[in-house]
Parts: sequence; C-alpha cells; structure tokens
Amino acid sequence: MEEHKIAKTGQPLVLNLIETPDVIATLGDAKRPGQWLVGFALETDDQRFRALTKMIRKSCDLMVLNAPTAIDSADNQVELLDKSGTVVAALAGSKESVAHGILKAIQARLIE
Repeated sequence: MEEHKIAKTGQPLVLNLIETPDVIATLGDAKRPGQWLVGFALETDDQRFRALTKMIRKSCDLMVLNAPTAIDSADNQVELLDKSGTVVAALAGSKESVAHGILKAIQARLIE
C-alpha cells in the first residue's frame, strides 16, 4: 500500500490480488446430514470432468456447468450434473428462464 500519490512514470503498475475464500468449499466442509448444496462451475477445458471433480471435492449434491459464453450475455446454456455425472437437465435460454429451470430441477430432486 502506498502512503502517498503514485507519480506517473510511464511504467506498468503491478497489482497484487488476494484470492477470496472458496464459499462453496467452506459450506461443503460444514454440510450437515440431509443438507443440500448446489455449486456452479464455469469451465473452459474438460468441462464435465472438472465440474465433477469440483462437485466431489466440495461436497456438492448437484453442479451447474456453465461455459464462458455466459459472461456478458443475456442468454445462457448450462448442464445440471449429479454425482454420477449424469446430466439431470440441459437448459438454454434467457438467464432468468435457465435459473427457473435449475430451481425446478432441484425441487424435483428434493421431492424424490
């Protein structure tokens, strides 16, 4: 942290960032019996494999797999995966309709 104004030098500034805590992993570690946890994974490579790995590592019951195309887009396309890697739902459309579809799929699983 600088105590005074940084003078212009024409040189690049270096910004050190600190990673935020992993909220889903923290919740997964504290998960109680009967409690459900749904995570989101935005992946670029080996999407399903990485999402499944993340689901297991973070004790999630379902994982919503996004692609980077969701960023800055009004629409989205996701897959909702269960622990076995089965696609429980494939949803596409406006982000609002996709969110409603995710909630419906979760509700159906909870009723089972």
